Amino acid sequence: MIVSDLNLSSSRATRSAVYMSVLLLTACTTTTLRPDVKPAPISAPVPWMVGCWETQDGGVTETWQSAGKQLMFGHSVTTKDGRAVFFEQLRIEAQDDSMAFYAYPLGRGPTQFKLTSEGTGRVTFEAPNHDYPQRVIYETSSSGLNAIASQVDGSRESRWAYRPCSHGAG
Repeated sequence: MIVSDLNLSSSRATRSAVYMSVLLLTACTTTTLRPDVKPAPISAPVPWMVGCWETQDGGVTETWQSAGKQLMFGHSVTTKDGRAVFFEQLRIEAQDDSMAFYAYPLGRGPTQFKLTSEGTGRVTFEAPNHDYPQRVIYETSSSGLNAIASQVDGSRESRWAYRPCSHGAG
């Protein structure tokens, strides 16, 4: 008699546990997969920059990823003879009604560059009191992405013409 009561109790407990598991899984699945509920799109402050970019010779790679509507993270690596000779961590952050670009060359910094102009496929950030560079421009091109660093007056200009990375996302 005691054994049959235990089996009955145990059987009910097992059925209850299975039933609750199925309910939980069904609830989660239903909530997650409802076709009438679309997740909010996540875009970046400068969505056309998201991706992996490299120079024609592959010596410089710059990668950008979105971290939501107000934040992007990036990094750049320059290689020579297969060895990293320079790296930089990067961030673009939307702030109130504007944006700022932050650079951490060799992990040091940040240096903040404030948005001074924005147009279709082009953004300009400036830090006039910084030694070099004082201006950073990103723009789209027919082959991908251009980055331009210079002084505010345009002197000491350096350019990088990027194409999408040949090995995919970086």
